[in-house]
Amino acid sequence: MRIRPLVLFLLALSVGCAEKKSSTAPGGPAKEPAITASSAPAPGAAARSEKLEPYSCGTVERLHTWNGIFAGSQPAPQDLRHAKENGIQTVLNLRPATEDPGFDEAALTKELGLEYHNVPFASPAQLTDDVFDQARALLRDESKRPMFFHCHSGNRVGAIWLAFRVLDGGLPWQAALEEAKDVGLKTPALELCAKEYIERVRPASQPAQ
Repeated sequence: MRIRPLVLFLLALSVGCAEKKSSTAPGGPAKEPAITASSAPAPGAAARSEKLEPYSCGTVERLHTWNGIFAGSQPAPQDLRHAKENGIQTVLNLRPATEDPGFDEAALTKELGLEYHNVPFASPAQLTDDVFDQARALLRDESKRPMFFHCHSGNRVGAIWLAFRVLDGGLPWQAALEEAKDVGLKTPALELCAKEYIERVRPASQPAQ
């Protein structure tokens, strides 16, 4: 019986990584516990979170997961190896080649057998509609999940995430902005880029919220 890749990855998170504790008030609905060998869903069962959830894993900072997408900061080589061993199948990197992470990420992902996509931008001026469009198309493609999505610190990931969650997830602006900041968005100019992009491409029938 084939175990779904996301189940494998979440199983590994219970060993090498830990889901952060819920901030839900006492008496409110609790977050799903980290998947463990005893609480893991049966093979083939859905193992997805409909809400953005924080995780801690390896050297990756601000790691969060939602519906098979894991978003965070630059991974180290051992983080990518761990991800491959436990189910991640696609890496989406927003960093341009001029930013040196200390290793050849494209070569390592190829060596590991991961699908690799680079949609680079280094500044708000380079965050064009085409960059948004390419990144959103990859994030929407469920066949590429589980996916690890990163930049250097999570700042650029947050800008893309903001547009993705409003336009493709149907979230109100403020809710999507809160998620984007959780992921790492901190530059007002990047937030403005996302806002202007959303306003340009939002269907006329879908009013701003």
